[in-house]
Parts: sequence; C-alpha cells; structure tokens
Amino acid sequence: MTDEKIILAKKKQLEKSARELETLYAIRADECAKSFYHFFIEFWDIINQDELQLNWHIKYLCDKLQEIVERAIRKEPKKSDLIANIPPGLSKSTIFSQMLGAWTWIHAPHFVIITSTHSNDLSIDQSLKSKDIVKSERWSKYFQPKIYAKYGKYMNLTKDNEKDWRNNFGGVRFFTSVGGAIIGKHAHMIIWDDLIDVEKANSEAVRKKANRHASKVLPTRKKDKKVTPTIGIMQRLHEDDPTGYMLKLDETIEHIKLPAKTTGEVKPESLKEFYKDGFLDPNRLGQDVLDEQAKLLGTYDFAGQYDQDPTPKGGGKVKNEWFNYIDSHDLPEGLIWDLWIDGAYTNNTKNDPTGLVFKAFDKRRNRLYVRHAKSAYLEMPELLKEVPRLCNMFGVGSRSRIYIEPKASGHSIEQMLKEVTGLSAILIKSKLVSEGKDARLSAASPKIEAGQVFIVRGGWNENYVGQICSFPVATHDEYVDLIGYACEEYFGGRKAKGVRRVN
Repeated sequence: MTDEKIILAKKKQLEKSARELETLYAIRADECAKSFYHFFIEFWDIINQDELQLNWHIKYLCDKLQEIVERAIRKEPKKSDLIANIPPGLSKSTIFSQMLGAWTWIHAPHFVIITSTHSNDLSIDQSLKSKDIVKSERWSKYFQPKIYAKYGKYMNLTKDNEKDWRNNFGGVRFFTSVGGAIIGKHAHMIIWDDLIDVEKANSEAVRKKANRHASKVLPTRKKDKKVTPTIGIMQRLHEDDPTGYMLKLDETIEHIKLPAKTTGEVKPESLKEFYKDGFLDPNRLGQDVLDEQAKLLGTYDFAGQYDQDPTPKGGGKVKNEWFNYIDSHDLPEGLIWDLWIDGAYTNNTKNDPTGLVFKAFDKRRNRLYVRHAKSAYLEMPELLKEVPRLCNMFGVGSRSRIYIEPKASGHSIEQMLKEVTGLSAILIKSKLVSEGKDARLSAASPKIEAGQVFIVRGGWNENYVGQICSFPVATHDEYVDLIGYACEEYFGGRKAKGVRRVN
C-alpha cells in the first residue's frame, strides 16, 4: 500500500471514530438530560477525586429532586417544600448543592437558583464545584448542542464571580450563607444545605440565626410562592435546628428521613425495604464505622447526625450510669483542686443559687474528678466567708485556681476573692459563655459517657448528678454550666495564661 493510501485509510478511520464518538456523546447527553441520576454518575469525576460509591439512596434522592425541578420548569404549583435528613459522608451536598443546579440549566438555562449554607467559605466551595461542572468540556460537548437546537444560541457565562454567576439567558446561580445579604434576587428554586455548622449546633444564638434565615429570609426570595420550591438538606444536629424548626412551622413540608440504620425512624417508612441488613449504606456506614462515630460523638450527637433524631432513646444528653464513682481515699495523689463558681450572689430564691464545685484534672489518666459540689443562696459577704472555708476543707492550695463565670458581678467577685483567699481567681474565658447551656452540656456529655468523669462519693452526689442528667427540665442548672466549662478547659480547651501547673 502506498503512503497516500495509508494516509487516506487513517483519515477514514479517524473520521469513523469521530462520528462514533459524537454518537456516544449524543447518547450519553440524552441519558443525562433525561435522568438527573445518570447526570450525577456521569459528572461525578469532574468535581470528585474519590471513587464513586453508588447506593440506592442516591437514585431515590435524584429522582425526587428531578420531579420537583421538572414541575417548577413547567410552572406548575409545587406539591410541597422538601427537607431531607441523611447522615454525613453520603454525597448529599454533591447531589443537592453542586449537581442539581447544573442539571437544571440543561432544561431551563433561564432559571435563577439561590443556594445557601452556614458559612461564606462553604458557599464558595459549593459554588466553585457547581461552576466547574457547567464550565467543563464534557458539559459543553453534551449539552450545548441541545441548548442551541432549542434556543438558537449557545449558553455562556456573562458574569463569573465566586458566588454570583449568570448566563446569557438571564439565568443566575447565587450562593449565600446565613447572615448574608440577598438583595434584588428572586429565585425559581431555593436550596439550603447545612445551615448550621456541626461545631456550633448547640449555640442557641446560632440556631436562632439559622432558623430565621430559613423561615424569614429565604422565603421572601421566591419569584412565585406557589411554584418556587424550597429544598433543604442537612444532618440533624439539635431538636431546634432548621429541620425541627421548619417542620413545626409548616406541617405541609415533605420530610425524608434516612437514618444510618433501621433502628431509627425511616421516612417514608416504605424505604426500609431498601436497607441492606438494616443499614442505609453498609459500604460507607457499616457497623464498624458507626461504632467508631458513636464513641467519638457520644450518644446525643450520634443520635442526631446518624439516627437523624437529636433526642436519643432514654432521655437527655447525660445519663446517671455514665458517671464513675470513687471513694476519697482512692483519689490519685498530687491532684490540684480548683474551685469553679457560678455565682448569683443573692439570697433571692427566685434566682438561681450560687454553685460551687471542686474539681481536679489528672492529665496522665485523662480524667476529671469532682470532689464536692454545693448550691446555696449567698449574698456577697456570705460568699466571701464561705469560699475560704470550703477551699481549706477540699484541698485548694497555692497552685489552684478559682474559675468564675463572667456574669455582671464577675469582675468584682474576682478581685474580692483574690484578696480574701490569696489564690489565683480568673474569669472563665470560653466560647461556651456566649453559646448557651446546651452547648455547655454538649461539651461535657461525650467525656462523661466515655467514663472520664469521676465523682467522689458523698451526700451531695444525688443533687449534683440529678441536675445534670435532668437538664433541661431541672429547676436550676448551675452545675450544668460548670461541668461544661470544666470539660472544655481540662480536656483540651484553651488554657488561661499563668503559672504552668502539673498534676
């Protein structure tokens, strides 16, 4: 065969391969356009380095979202808004925040879509990943011909900011966060994804801000309140997180609830049949993984994030049987006993009493010991007499500290106690001061459940443990505050400046 014939033969083969490739693109494009689930599979590797692990819940959620989007495109009144709760690590943000908008623009490039998260950084991350899909060569090859055939022009971005990008059809992808401004934008679809940071879920102020964002801010940004759907996705974090709050506010919201195991409540209940041996996703969330997370998080937080029920079976965040008890003569030697004060400094019984608790931390064993707790209504002069007496009784010495909750009278009591005791009295400096009682107990409960908190046996035990275990229904909560502050301080919180102490 001559060189010319070889060249022509290669050219024909390349042309044939190109036609076959175009045909393949067209077939895949049709499959992805018709099915959001196929789109999810096809475009996974554009924004993910990890190997795709498919599970039945992904197809279920993709099909549910496709139904909602197609209804909105047809301008039909929505059936309801949607909130879905699933455990972490199961591709929820990839499906809802990153993929769904990119798929929607195939069919409705004019759509304005608002996506909101708990923080600016997370919003930027979601935005950039979703934009990577739309700007990918694969998306262009698959869908630009379809868009051109339908509208007579290709789609291109006319604005390309981090969180605000737009196309030449009037479509907008706007990514915001709790507390962020949403001015002049009205959406065809609203998506919120984890409006609360896991680390801040126990802060009442954070929850209130997130709930207001979900219930007051986002609903005002709809183009047509009868048509525009709101889609929420999160793992449960607290009884009064945006899921709990919105479900109480609007009983018409469709609620999908997928716990890691069928020991939790599954909604709709018919989905139980897809669980394998009782597991939602046995590959990613098998029993070994769940056991590890339960140990790490503690019963309460595990119940929220993996059971999707932030009120675990059996009651509150702390249970009596989690505490270890020890006789005073069995205490390790050399412990440095600190006094923790939650002070009301009044004899008015309508207020909380002053709480005084003596604690020491054994760094070598990673244990917190509680030696004595007293709760009493004390005016300032009585308190200044009582503290030195108790300090002498329970081993508070020159290397000890007195930790004082920073209430309005905190600075004055700090100075007075320094004068009358000669000890180092300091105001508690912790993020927990502003984050509320739920956050304080949440800081303590995993440590108590892990067996790291020891109670010295005494007549005071019942009142002390009882108040902590019955929170939030207990009459008073001074011990709740102090155990939270102490656990954060001793088990890894930021240490106060001063003389280095060694137990």
